[in-house]
Amino acid sequence: MALVDSVEMLLEQISADVKTIEANITNVLILVGAWYTFRITVRFGAFAVDCLKCCGRAMKRRNFVREYGRWAIVTGCTKGIGKAFVHKLASKGLNIILMSRNIDDLEKEARFIENLYGVHTLVVQQDFSNFNLESFKTTQEHLDQLEIGILINNVGVHHGPTSFHELTQKQTRAMIDVNMASTVSLTHAVIPGMIRRRKGLIVNMSSTAGLLHSPLNALYSATKNFMDHFSNSLSYELAPHGVHVQSLVPMYIATGMVSYSPTIQRFSLFTPSPETYVEHSMQTFGHYKTNCGYFPHTIQRYMIMLPPRWFSVGVLHLLHKYLRKEAIAQLKKAD
Repeated sequence: MALVDSVEMLLEQISADVKTIEANITNVLILVGAWYTFRITVRFGAFAVDCLKCCGRAMKRRNFVREYGRWAIVTGCTKGIGKAFVHKLASKGLNIILMSRNIDDLEKEARFIENLYGVHTLVVQQDFSNFNLESFKTTQEHLDQLEIGILINNVGVHHGPTSFHELTQKQTRAMIDVNMASTVSLTHAVIPGMIRRRKGLIVNMSSTAGLLHSPLNALYSATKNFMDHFSNSLSYELAPHGVHVQSLVPMYIATGMVSYSPTIQRFSLFTPSPETYVEHSMQTFGHYKTNCGYFPHTIQRYMIMLPPRWFSVGVLHLLHKYLRKEAIAQLKKAD
C-alpha cells in the first residue's frame, strides 16, 4: 500500500513539474511572439510612413539649382543609371560634369546634353578601375573652380554571381577601386566647397545586396555595404553644415550590369528601366539618409527583411545559383 502511495505521489509530482515547465515555455513563447509582432508592427509603421512621405513629396516641384548649386557631377554617366541621372538633372537646369573613362562617349554625350537642354557641360576623363591619387589631382583642380551642388557617385562594377575565389586579383582590385575608392575621393573633394556654401547633396549608389550576407556576391555586396555605412555616418557629420548625404539602396534595375540574366533584364514593375528608377529616386533627394528610391523596391526590401536573417540569406543563395546558371548559358550562346 505504501509503495502504491509513493508511486502516486511521484506521478503527481512529475505531472506538476511538467505543467510548470509547460507554463514557463508558454510564457517564453508568448514573450517571443509579442516581441516579433512588435518588430513587425514597427517596421510596417515605418513602411507606411515612408509611403505617405513619398506620395506627398512626389507632388512638389523643386528647384535643384537654388537648393544645392549650379553644377552636378555624375560618375559612370555614359549609360544606364548614370546617363539617366545626367539627362534628368540637365532637364532641371543644372550644368553637368560628366565623369567616366571613355573620352569619345563622354564628348558625344556632352554635346547631346548641351544641344538638348541648353546647359553647360564639363568632360572629365577618369578611369576608376585604375584609380590613384596622382591621376586624381587634375580632376580635383577642375572641381575646385566650380560650384558643385550635387554629386552622384554612381560608377560601379559587378561581375555577376561568382564564387569569390574565381575572380582574378585584377577584378577584385578594380571592384574595390571603382565601387569604393572613387566615392571616397570624389566626396572628399567636393565637401569643403559645400560646407563653405552651406548647401549640397551627395548621393551614393549602394544596393540592397549590401544589406544581407550575399553568397556568390561576397565582394560586391561588401562594397555596397560600405557605401551605405559610409553615407549614413557622413550624413550625421555633415548635416549641421547644410550638406545632405543620401544612400540609395535599390533592388535590380534593368541595366547592362545585369546583362548576364535575361530574367532580370526584362522591364517589369520590380525591375524598372534606368529612366523610371531615376525619375522616382530624384523625388526623394534630400529627404532620406537611406532609401530604395523606388516604391516597389521598398516593398521588396520590407518583405526581405521580415524573415529571420538565415532564411533570407538562404533564399538569396539559391537565387544567385540560378542567376549563375543563366550567366553561364549566356556565355555559351555567345561562343
